[in-house]
Amino acid sequence: MKYFEDKQERAKFNAGALLSALFNELKPEDPVTRSQSISPSGLACQVASAWKLQGIQTDPTAESFASRSFAECGEDRHARIQAFLSQTPYWVDIEEYIKKKNLDLEVQERQGYEVLLYSPKYHARFRLDGMLLIDGVYYVLEIKTERQIANDQRQEPAEKHLKQGFSYALMLETDWIMWVYEGRDYLSQKPIPQRVTKEEKAAISEYLLDIVQYKDTPEKLSVDKKSCGSCEYKTYCRAYFKELKKEAKQNG
Repeated sequence: MKYFEDKQERAKFNAGALLSALFNELKPEDPVTRSQSISPSGLACQVASAWKLQGIQTDPTAESFASRSFAECGEDRHARIQAFLSQTPYWVDIEEYIKKKNLDLEVQERQGYEVLLYSPKYHARFRLDGMLLIDGVYYVLEIKTERQIANDQRQEPAEKHLKQGFSYALMLETDWIMWVYEGRDYLSQKPIPQRVTKEEKAAISEYLLDIVQYKDTPEKLSVDKKSCGSCEYKTYCRAYFKELKKEAKQNG
């Protein structure tokens, strides 16, 4: 009889649901002040880049084991792809390349196969995935992981990544990017070479320099409203522009 009673008790308690809740439990994280530099990977909104340059604190966030897993998986795949390509004759030592080209870039750190670079002209700080030299042409390597369904249909670089790639081509003084998109399910890689034009370099240069020039008057910069929902500065940003409107109304 006790066996059936225990079985009924276990049926009432769903251990699977407990673990699922643990994996997805959000834990609050304090606001942070990021490095006061432009991140080429976050160029969708000029105003958000201005807040970062000013050293504005980010909004509080919450993370779970599940939400962190995407980033950790991406980091692991980056390292494995870099390790593989570094064993080929096409891999380029970025620090040697910078010295050879006499580029206005500072090497601040080497971590694994990545190099942390800083551009004094553009106030930009970024980790480069790598560089390749294929048939006499230098390519900036940029690795992206994505949902398998997106990877299956991938034929060209994603629109949201273009400013990042153009920035790298500009600062590394090369005309080519080698995008490597990998699907998370089948770990299938899609290398996509892209040529960056002089016009695209000129446009991204102006875009970056405007952020530097107007960082203290971000109302002169462009806002990407599609990014507002996920922006880590949205609380400060909304308050800032609300105050501007209030002042304009009082003065006008």
